[in-house]
Amino acid sequence: GNGWSSDALRVASFAAGASKLWHYNWLPSTDVRATGVEFVPTIKFPGQALGSVPRAGVRSVGYTVKGWNEPDDPGQAGSIQALRMNPEAYAQAWTRDMSAASAKGYTEFVGPAMAHDSCWLDHFLKACEVTARCKEHVTYLALHRYRQDCGTYVADSDYPGWREDLSYILSFYRIM
Repeated sequence: GNGWSSDALRVASFAAGASKLWHYNWLPSTDVRATGVEFVPTIKFPGQALGSVPRAGVRSVGYTVKGWNEPDDPGQAGSIQALRMNPEAYAQAWTRDMSAASAKGYTEFVGPAMAHDSCWLDHFLKACEVTARCKEHVTYLALHRYRQDCGTYVADSDYPGWREDLSYILSFYRIM
């Protein structure tokens, strides 16, 4: 889904070293492969394509699975308004999804990948703490940022965008 081919992945793995690379495509499966490079499947939405997630450890699939992509964004998993507005109500759904992945051999689970709102993750994780088996299904936290000012961005404390990013990352550090 992202335009990568097996040939392109092989070139990247040769340049970086296959053991240093893994790849994903926001989907539960892939046809893109390179020797020694692990694929990390994604369960993009709650309950999405659980039957399509491949067994871990088979055909270059690793033991890590990525969870919901951007439950805080209406253009991604957050298109489910109840998920976007009430993260606490989805700790049980997370546990079901990641338990299904665990039954397929996955041992590491990348928590919901946040795009904007660290508060969403804070509320979700607080609910996860009191939901049976939920905590064992969050190994890593995921975040990313969207910036409209990349061409002029300055990593300097005088630049407001840098301070915003620092605050965002600090919020994740405190949540961790």
